[in-house]
Order: sequence, then structure tokens, then C-alpha cells
Amino acid sequence: MRREFVPFHEGTIRKELDELPSKDAAKLASLMSHYEQCGLSNPSPAQIDDYGDGLYRLRHIKPAYQGRLLFFASDRTAGFERLVILMAYKKQGQRAPQHIVETAKKRKKQWENEKKKS
Repeated sequence: MRREFVPFHEGTIRKELDELPSKDAAKLASLMSHYEQCGLSNPSPAQIDDYGDGLYRLRHIKPAYQGRLLFFASDRTAGFERLVILMAYKKQGQRAPQHIVETAKKRKKQWENEKKKS
């Protein structure tokens, strides 16, 4: 299984990633790359949490790293997934804050509506 992360909107996601502490942004980038490459094997040290409705969170298994990413799989074909980054943020608790989840859901709908038009 090959995966590829793509941003919901390049400028928006870049800005959110730039707002993370540099150590956490670097670790998150490393986790994204690892998850893209790991296929069906254990994604550790990446941890994927299911937030329902096709929404997932990527984080490091060690809670000291504070970078978080919400995403969904927009395209799935045999051996490939396109993962859309909806939100990048700094950890604020055990679960993603509700306003961040709501923003991610709105962005997911926007992405899906745009894809229907094209």
C-alpha cells in the first residue's frame, strides 16, 4: 500500500505547519513520510486515531511531541491512498479540540464538493 499526503489548501496548511514549534513540525513531517511508506505494516511510531466519518488524526506515540494532523482518504485504489491534510495543529489535550474537528469537517466537505464539480 502506497500513500500520499496532499494539503487541503497549500497556503492554509503551510501556515498551520509553520505555526508549530520547529521540533514538533519536523517530527510531524517525519511521521507523515513514515506513514506514507509503511504500507500495511505497523505504522509505529505513528499513531492513527479514528475520529469518525472518515476523519483521522496522525500523531507520534510519545505525547511529548505536540504536532497533530487531521486528514481523510479522498481516493482509494488498489495499493494506493491519497490522504488529504485538513488541519495541522499543536496538541491541546488528549483529544482534538471540538473547534478543530469542526474546522476539519468543514474543509472535508469543501474538498468533496470541489471534487464533484471537477
